[in-house]
Amino acid sequence: MFSNVLALLFYRRSGFSGLAVKTEELHIISDVVEGISVLFGVLLASLFSPIWDIIALCVVISFMGLSSIKSFIEIKNSVTDVSPGPSYMEKVDKIVRSIEGVKEVHKIRARRVGSDIFSGPACSSRS
Repeated sequence: MFSNVLALLFYRRSGFSGLAVKTEELHIISDVVEGISVLFGVLLASLFSPIWDIIALCVVISFMGLSSIKSFIEIKNSVTDVSPGPSYMEKVDKIVRSIEGVKEVHKIRARRVGSDIFSGPACSSRS
C-alpha cells in the first residue's frame, strides 16, 4: 500500500493529465482502498466476527464497480465527441456577444474530443 501511495503522489505531482494517467490514478486509488478494506476486514473478522470479512468484500466489490464505471465513462467521453455542457455554451455565447459589431448569435456548436473542445457560433454582424 505504501508504494501505491507513493506512486499516486508521483502521478499527481507529475502534471500530466492524459486519459492513461487518470485511469492509472484511479487504479492506484482502488488498490489502496481495497488493501485497507481487506486489512481491516481480516483484522476485525479475526478479533470479533466473520461478518467483517463479508463487509470488507462488499466494500471492495462496490469500489471496484464504481471505479470501472468511472473509467468506462472517461474512456467513452475521450473516444467519442460529446457536448461540453450548457455552462460552456453560455460562456461562448457571452464571449461572442461581447465582440463589437456582433448583432446576433445563433447555432452555437461545441464538441469535446479528448481533452480539446471545438466550438463556433454562426454570427451576423452589422454592416
